[in-house]
Amino acid sequence: MVKQAIAIFLFIALFVQGVAHLAVIGFYRLNKEYIARNLCENRSRPEKKCCGKCYLRKQLKKVNDGTDNTQSSPVQKIEKSEVVYVLPAPMAAPDVVAIPEVAVQHPFQRHFIISVFASSFFHPPATATC
Repeated sequence: MVKQAIAIFLFIALFVQGVAHLAVIGFYRLNKEYIARNLCENRSRPEKKCCGKCYLRKQLKKVNDGTDNTQSSPVQKIEKSEVVYVLPAPMAAPDVVAIPEVAVQHPFQRHFIISVFASSFFHPPATATC
């Protein structure tokens, strides 16, 4: 029950964060004329053809700044990193692979030879489930 509540809470938090940008853009589109006449910084300079986009940029920046402040851990910058590439060790196939003779029951059966290398497969260790 607790896991479901946490999952629902995280879903709603991510949904609200994603919808915040859409809400700001929707508000701008619905009130574009009002914003261009009253809230635009460039309303006295019509040659810029801003039409309230400066107001939209400010609102989107506020939304982005609000989501960036919710990070709990500070971001660490990596100044120098080293990349190490290790060449794989060459694998040598055995010189002679002995394939046991199988009694031929069908004339086409001798063409289906089972590889010696396909006999072992990696199986990860079993883990206990809660």
